[in-house]
Amino acid sequence: MSGSSTCACAEARRVGGAASGADTCAVILAGGTGERFGLPLMSWSVMAFDHATSISSLVIVCAPDKVALIEKDVLANLTLAKPVAFAPSGATRQDSVFSGLSAVPDDARLIAVHDS
Repeated sequence: MSGSSTCACAEARRVGGAASGADTCAVILAGGTGERFGLPLMSWSVMAFDHATSISSLVIVCAPDKVALIEKDVLANLTLAKPVAFAPSGATRQDSVFSGLSAVPDDARLIAVHDS
């Protein structure tokens, strides 16, 4: 594979010449736990979306009893530029996605759903 890049996405860009700017809400389904390089696994997803220029806001979908833990263990240790909202997880992944979609701000043109 000579000439190929080590990164699958060399630059942030929109497909099809769509408008640029922060117009996408990232919905993060945070059902699991884990740690990588000393940070909760979810931290890496939150940081990646916070740094993405197309992302305007984040919604974290989790069990209501996990919100305080995520705020303490994940969000309190990060400096974020984007607003973060929470939505309650559901009985199924489909229910959780629906809950997250229901919490997306009205001004979001696009939505990215991510399993953390």
